[in-house]
Amino acid sequence: MPSVHPSASARFETLDLLRGIAALFVINIHAYWTGDAAHVWSKGYLSVGLFFALSGFVIAHAYGNRLTTGLTTRQFMLTRLVRLYPLYIAGTLIGAAVWLVLEIRAGNAPDLKSLALSLGWQTVFLPVPPSQSIHSHLFYPLNGPAWSMAYLLTVTLVFALIIRVLRAPVLAAIILISGVWLFAVVAREGTLSLPRGWGSPQDGIPRTVFPFFMGVALYRLNSRIQAPAVSGWLLAIAFTVWIVIGRNFDWRFDVLSVAIVVPLLIWFSANARAGPVARRIGLWAGAVSYPIYILHVPLRELYYRTFIRLFGNPLPDNQAIAAASYAVMLIAVAWLATRFFDEPVRRWLGRRLALGWSVKRAK
Repeated sequence: MPSVHPSASARFETLDLLRGIAALFVINIHAYWTGDAAHVWSKGYLSVGLFFALSGFVIAHAYGNRLTTGLTTRQFMLTRLVRLYPLYIAGTLIGAAVWLVLEIRAGNAPDLKSLALSLGWQTVFLPVPPSQSIHSHLFYPLNGPAWSMAYLLTVTLVFALIIRVLRAPVLAAIILISGVWLFAVVAREGTLSLPRGWGSPQDGIPRTVFPFFMGVALYRLNSRIQAPAVSGWLLAIAFTVWIVIGRNFDWRFDVLSVAIVVPLLIWFSANARAGPVARRIGLWAGAVSYPIYILHVPLRELYYRTFIRLFGNPLPDNQAIAAASYAVMLIAVAWLATRFFDEPVRRWLGRRLALGWSVKRAK
């Protein structure tokens, strides 16, 4: 099949292909039926570092120059909120409804005050204080993965505020300091699967800052030195194999992944060869990766309960069937949510807020 030299469009299609694969790794480690240590996908949490690094790369590409030539921080953050909020609030509301139904079905008297407080905090994208939460150990009890969106929004705001002074020495210092901090945290905890709720909120800082600003640095590097053009499919396979073999290694594998392997994957993917099929799949994978990620936990609860009611507990005999059908269901819902909810709502919000913003350009 003929390949296309990596134009700006092709670059992001290959990066989006990785993003889509990474989203599937995340849902596998959060599925109940995967059993002990999530077996093959036990290192799937490393995908979150890839998300952060990709965000740094893409945001530097899309907004770096604009933030220094007229785009205000307010306009920039509104654009980012419009990109994230519709599916975020959908996942939050689904999580609230599922929790309430499950409490009632279990014969419990739901703590409606804690539910209302949790919903109130999360509606404005803020973590829920433990004393007011339905699950006191979680930042975002109605939709756990939302923690990463909150950290990402914060580091994105920092990027916008310091962009005018973010020259090479400053960027290098941020990467070095956050990298040393992250290494110390991972060595202490024995994993990059951080932070672990309110017990260690500070651990989310280096986990977000280091890969994000590494992504910014990779974008700047790529504008000067481009990696050799290789197949996007080869990179997707390499990423998958890397995650699978990682289950046999300890926290040092996590450090190697976030510091070396993920940056190399992004650098090579930015210049990968993409044939017509890979380009179409990449675009599609990028479109559904965020809805898969932000909706999978509340939808998992619905799916898991339904599966048990219809077929019994999936462990151990029906584990593979349950996992495969869950993935198919989630991908289908993610596409429908993107096509018929997220894109129309974002277009409407963009017009209302006069952002001069296009759904197709908002990555």
